[in-house]
Amino acid sequence: MNNSTTIPNNIFFSEVESMIKEGQKVRIKVIGTSMQPTFRHSRDEIVLSSFEPMQLLPLSVVLFNRTPSSKCVHRIVRRNGDILFIRGDGNYGSFEIANVEDVTALVVGGTMRDGRPFSINDLKWKRWSAFWVKIYPLRLAYFRTKHFLGTIYRKLFKHITL
Repeated sequence: MNNSTTIPNNIFFSEVESMIKEGQKVRIKVIGTSMQPTFRHSRDEIVLSSFEPMQLLPLSVVLFNRTPSSKCVHRIVRRNGDILFIRGDGNYGSFEIANVEDVTALVVGGTMRDGRPFSINDLKWKRWSAFWVKIYPLRLAYFRTKHFLGTIYRKLFKHITL
């Protein structure tokens, strides 16, 4: 029997924001694939906390207002003053641009890979974050090549049926 309850995002995140403003840390389940492979959809959980603007540095993972009605958890890849350049770890397109004021919470820890805890202060987490951002050009080249070869394959073999 499934004991879960579905709550509309606007109501859910309104409550999350209230709890964070009260100084509480909030644990939520990751939904979506834009942060894969770092976070896995429906398996991993993240802990959100309040923050000081000085903490919003490259490699930080944040909950931010993508639009007035949409929230998203992505990684800061660059900061220029109060302007943040943000991208999901599983995204291979351009940055999203946000202001410091658009950030609702900072990811400070959680559980991943079948319940293993992590903290943003762990050396392993810091190394993974730096590595994943650093190899972005290689990841981008790999996925573009894979897409290109897949397109050629489909065009060559679309008429062959087994």
